[in-house]
Parts: sequence; structure tokens; C-alpha cells
Amino acid sequence: MVKRTTKIENNLGGNTIPNSATPKKRAVINLNDIIEESNSNKALLEGFSDAMESGSSIAIDISGKETLFYLQTIPYEEILERTFVSSQNGRRQKWLNVHTLSTLIDTIRSRGQMYPALGILTEDGRIDITDGSRRRMSCHFAQREFKVFVTDSVIPSEVLEMLSNEANEHLQLSLIELSYQWAEEYERGGYNSYRAFSRDFNLNLSLVSTAMKARNIPESLQDLFPYPPMIGRSIINNLDLLCRSSLRTFTPDELAKLNDTKEGLLHLSPAEANKQFLAQLKEQLVGKVSKTRAKKIK
Repeated sequence: MVKRTTKIENNLGGNTIPNSATPKKRAVINLNDIIEESNSNKALLEGFSDAMESGSSIAIDISGKETLFYLQTIPYEEILERTFVSSQNGRRQKWLNVHTLSTLIDTIRSRGQMYPALGILTEDGRIDITDGSRRRMSCHFAQREFKVFVTDSVIPSEVLEMLSNEANEHLQLSLIELSYQWAEEYERGGYNSYRAFSRDFNLNLSLVSTAMKARNIPESLQDLFPYPPMIGRSIINNLDLLCRSSLRTFTPDELAKLNDTKEGLLHLSPAEANKQFLAQLKEQLVGKVSKTRAKKIK
């Protein structure tokens, strides 16, 4: 984890977070309002709007304590260099690309970034994005500036984790993404029963069982799909069966063929693209197993 400090004097492209200055205009927003990020939340939108227009700050009520966040505007070409997303974020960052983010990219390209992200200034001068990883990458791909409210205050790790998890509820994590979180919690808690784990976290047992199957599917195989974040229950069950009965590795030629298949499906909806890719994958794996068995017989 990146060490966080209460006072940091690093200069971020000419924008240094003031530590003592009192902002002329400040909105106080509750953390729960940030999490909900609802269009019906007039106070939240007005608070963000006021701060963005004045170029100053907002005070967010975190666990009963007001924490100042100052608005930073980052040129698109500096987003990847000046910001990062920590492993606490449940969203798989490598799956955020021009295809999986296409709708948000189009929105930001035409209308700009509607909601600023939230981040924490770290000791090395970079910003840890705790809420807004999809907006971060979408601004990068859309070649639009990235707005983020940044603090250099210390925020408890449990609050950061809660903020990241709850913020992801706005666009819920898929089952394949949840599988990574749940597997970590399962191991960390020393569980030996899916039933006990499901009970403790108030989760559906059947859903947990399916998610845990995903952890037996090679990540390289998940990455092959046109839209990995949209891999759902049906595909996970199919892949689990394939991995139990088929070969789990691919030759360079086989990978090239699968990538060509993926490229040809990207014009379809995520669900349809993944469905058709699974069908092609099944066909290729079944053929591969048949050839392997034939060689063994000889």
C-alpha cells in the first residue's frame, strides 16, 4: 500500500494543494451523498458545481469529521502519469479499455466529465483515485481533462475500502470481478465452507459458489473475451466445465485465431459478443482435445 501523509508539499503540475488557506467558497457534502451520486441529489450536484465553478474546494463529512478536498484539473496526456488506482479498488483496471468504456468515453467526449473523481495525494506526489477509476480511464481515452477532488489528509483504510466498494455499487461489479474480492476475503478469513462465508457476508450461496468457480479459470482465458467485465454466471459455469475437461493453454497460433475472433465481435453488444466468443472458444477447445486424444491413441 502507498503511505499517506497529512502534509505534502509536492507540486502537481503547478497545482499545489493548500494546507492552511481557507477557501472562499466551500460546500459541505456527506460521504453517503458522494457514494450515491444520484441525479436526484440536488445538494450534491450543487456542491460539486459550486466547487468546480469557483475552482476551490469541498468539505466532505467522513465519519463525522470534515475533510477538505481541493479541485485539481489534470490534462489528459498526464492522467496516467499523475494518477493511479490502488489494489483496494474492486474494479479490474486492466479491463477498462476503449471497448468496455465506450459509452462513457462517448459521453465525456461530447459533454465532458459530469462528476469529479475523488483522490488522495500520496507521498510521491501522485494521486490515488479512490472513486472514479472508470472516469479516469475514459477521460484518458476521450482525450479530455480529468477533474478530481484531492486531499492530503489521512483517511482510515477501512473508510477508503468502504468508499471504493460502495462507489462501485453505482455501476455494480460483475460476478467475475466480485470473484476476486470474495476469494481474497475467503482466504483472509480462513474459511473452509462457502456456506459459512455466505452467511457471514449475507451473500447468496449459489452466487458465491459460482463466483468461486471463476477463480479456477485462468486469468489469461478471461482476458481473451471481448468484454471481460461482463462475464456472467452462465459463461463462468461453461468455462469451468471447459477447464475441467479441456486443455488450459494455447499456442501462439491459437491465441492469434482467438484474438481475430474477438476483434470481429467488438461491434456487437457486450453480452452477445461474449456469448459468440464462448461458442467459438468451445469449438476450438473441443477440436484441440479431439486431436490430443487421437495422438495418444496412435
